[in-house]
Amino acid sequence: MPRKKDHKLDRQVGSLLRQTRIIRGYTLQQTAELLDITYQQVQKYEKGDNRITVTRLIDFAEAYEIDLHSLMPRGRIIDQPMLSPGELRAAQIAHAIKNELILAKWIEIGKCLISKPNVSG
Repeated sequence: MPRKKDHKLDRQVGSLLRQTRIIRGYTLQQTAELLDITYQQVQKYEKGDNRITVTRLIDFAEAYEIDLHSLMPRGRIIDQPMLSPGELRAAQIAHAIKNELILAKWIEIGKCLISKPNVSG
């Protein structure tokens, strides 16, 4: 049986699913349990190997307690992860900070580092 044609949109949505899962602090297994599916199926959605239905996308949004639009690509569909590993880790850390004042300071530090890209540490 011939393999279905790869679709950049499926991979882009999958990448958003994976990034959201990691930022929210869920494992593949935890996500699978929330959705009552196997972790392998979650992994296939995240890789874009299996096309996801709108109903299942809504299930993901509800499980992650986010707006459905957060899982929809914006702008041009590209064939690469939306965030680098470092950006993903920074978003994960920001999500974990519950104190608004500390989060604001953390963001301020990040902005300072961005404005001085040649500073080595």
